[in-house]
Amino acid sequence: MNAAAGRVLEQTERLATAIEFAFEHLATFIALSEAPGEIVHAELDATADRIDGLRSILVLSPDGDILWDAYSFPAPKVNLGSRTYFRRGLSANRLQFDEITAGRTSGFPFVPISVFKPSINAVITGILDPRVIQEPLNWCLESCGGALLTDDGRIVTISPVETRLSRSLVDTIMEDHAAGASEGYVHEPRDNFALTVAWRASDKFPFYTIVFQHSAGAISGPID
Repeated sequence: MNAAAGRVLEQTERLATAIEFAFEHLATFIALSEAPGEIVHAELDATADRIDGLRSILVLSPDGDILWDAYSFPAPKVNLGSRTYFRRGLSANRLQFDEITAGRTSGFPFVPISVFKPSINAVITGILDPRVIQEPLNWCLESCGGALLTDDGRIVTISPVETRLSRSLVDTIMEDHAAGASEGYVHEPRDNFALTVAWRASDKFPFYTIVFQHSAGAISGPID
């Protein structure tokens, strides 16, 4: 499990790094090019196409209004100021993953990834297909899975989707991390089985990756 946790973290960090570079490119392009709206839209669209699973990219004003949308031009007159992912992005200078949500206009589920860019005084948000994050979570065929958690312990995505993580389990991970651990194991007995979780905290981005496995009885030590 420790090796699986490492692979999930590596793949998720690789994706986050690609998106971070893309957002930095867009912020620089918008700040320096003085391009008209049609050209900004075209650059957003081309950038989204280069990253697997990135359906669209939004640029949002500090009030939450959509300034540009890679999916459509002109951008829809929609305010996203009440969305959690916008508020998290507005207050952060590091890439923020957030829980799966449904598109305001499309209704399709997506994982929002946001960050504030001071150079353009705007929040850039990526609209990511959840399956891109879920794929590495399916690391074995039976009785196992994984999840991506925000740094405040909310589930971005989990596989299998019917899996439930207790609040106490998530709190233990966060407390261990706050105490200085960057990885660890948590064992949680349940009615008919035990759940063993291996977790790792990213040192590059504010998230945790975890893998878990069900067993018929309590497990006394790590599974490698």
